[in-house]
Amino acid sequence: MLECADQRGKPERVRTCRAAALTAAFRRGPADCGTYSWIQQPSEGTWWCY
Repeated sequence: MLECADQRGKPERVRTCRAAALTAAFRRGPADCGTYSWIQQPSEGTWWCY
């Protein structure tokens, strides 16, 4: 499930897809160098991104 949040943090579902259909997932956040960029998420395990 892909969600988008408004300024107050209220989530809104943007799209739902089967996990088997995903080949990669990325989140926007600070990289090791400190600048914001797209960071690939692990291919195994559970993760959350806010």
